[in-house]
Amino acid sequence: MIESGLPPVTVSVGGRFHAFDLAKQLHIRGALHRLITSYPKFKVREWGIPNDKVANILSHDILCRVAYRTSLFHSVKRACQYSLTARWGRLAAELVPDDVKLFVGWSSMSIESIRRAKNLGAKTIVERGSTHIKFQDKILTEAYEGAGLKWEGIHPGLIEREMQEYAEADHIAVPTTFVRDSFAQYGIPTSKIFVVPYGCSLSAFRPSPKRDDVFRVIHCGQISIRKGAHLLIQAFNELKLKNAELWLIGGLSPEISTVLDRVANPAIQVKGPFPQTQLAQYYSQGSVFCIPSWEEGLAMVIPQALSCGLPVVATFNSGAPELVQDGRTGFLIPAGNVEAIKEKLLQLYEDRDLLAQMAANVAAGGEIDLSWDRYGASIAGEYLKVVRA
Repeated sequence: MIESGLPPVTVSVGGRFHAFDLAKQLHIRGALHRLITSYPKFKVREWGIPNDKVANILSHDILCRVAYRTSLFHSVKRACQYSLTARWGRLAAELVPDDVKLFVGWSSMSIESIRRAKNLGAKTIVERGSTHIKFQDKILTEAYEGAGLKWEGIHPGLIEREMQEYAEADHIAVPTTFVRDSFAQYGIPTSKIFVVPYGCSLSAFRPSPKRDDVFRVIHCGQISIRKGAHLLIQAFNELKLKNAELWLIGGLSPEISTVLDRVANPAIQVKGPFPQTQLAQYYSQGSVFCIPSWEEGLAMVIPQALSCGLPVVATFNSGAPELVQDGRTGFLIPAGNVEAIKEKLLQLYEDRDLLAQMAANVAAGGEIDLSWDRYGASIAGEYLKVVRA
């Protein structure tokens, strides 16, 4: 047990995200009061969190899965997402304990809980893993338009919920300065925001020997417009590199399926989604990791890839500047720029000494601690500032 000086903290999340890692860090510091989640208790125990610290709403995940699998149209899924999020908010608020001192809730899901906690005299924090929701809506609309596609945008009800949370919570926790700056663009004072980059499991993500000499580009995460997967596919296809492959790991969105059908390049391989426990073995067969996202808070795959020894090529919009040292452990590029992707991948393909040096720099680590323990210490420090203010 680590002495933190924190009062009991209640965390609320519909789903998992990095909330279980946060709850684990609070628990080992003796500060976790309650974790409100839609996951069953036996699953939460995998993070070392005891049953008596968990309150769950199991119906949420069940309804979300049913709605997603049975809704044929995006507009229906979008409406279901809003309805289920609002439902979660109402039910989760009932589980906020009467003796709450510090409440941390996931964005769009927590306005009811924030209000209840504040009425009980607690300090409140909204956890936002992406950019300001209006910034996110704007940039993704532009990304889809640039790809020649129409996107319906974020449900206005979700936008309204988040705007209320931003206004009423005492503080907003975000993972990168890119996210913080997006809030500043919409008038949220930076004094209300604190930045703590996420970590990863260093025991689960470790390098293993590469089994061949193929120059292999790894992309992991949702294979979607938001992640810039269409731009990476275009860039790799146009480079026509010999003895090279692009591995796409993750769920495949329909619009990217169309792109792949047009390209029809056998060197571009869709590997599908895998459990977190299996990702390291795929990362380790790569030469470089590439995630040209249009918008992210901090792509969790970036610390994972770095922990597996891969140099990273990523956009400024992916949150990579918090973890990737440009020119030393990878390259930072502007979002939406196919030529920049091509330039950096080709540079690493042609200059194997540079690739090897970058990989060595990644392995050496240095000033950037990628662990969840670092995250836990930093977030606990920020929470202390909140309660002492």
